[in-house]
Amino acid sequence: MTLGTKLLKIRKELNITQLEIAHLLEVSQPTYCDWESDTARPNFNNLIKICSEFDLDIHDLLKETMEKNVKCLNSFNVRNNYITKVNSVDIMELLSIIIETQKLIIERLNNNAPLIKSSLKD
Repeated sequence: MTLGTKLLKIRKELNITQLEIAHLLEVSQPTYCDWESDTARPNFNNLIKICSEFDLDIHDLLKETMEKNVKCLNSFNVRNNYITKVNSVDIMELLSIIIETQKLIIERLNNNAPLIKSSLKD
């Protein structure tokens, strides 16, 4: 099941419109529509909002996407430091997820730095 299909299923179970769910997630209705139709994907911050609002695990939400990207990475044929088979869309999507995750981790660490430092002093 794609991410868009999962979002559609969640919305239908809640019996709300695309406009209502878009308002809840603080995005436009056309943006949310693109997510449901799998023509666009929410960025990492929006994925976190979705998981938070609907009490979902991000791994469950992205399971098929991540499995597809792992299969893509596993299919690369590396010779002489060159990748001979590349699906650039999948790689860019995977790198985007990794970068957004790292940004969020760094942000949370920075926000908690004073707390961490004070607990280390004790």
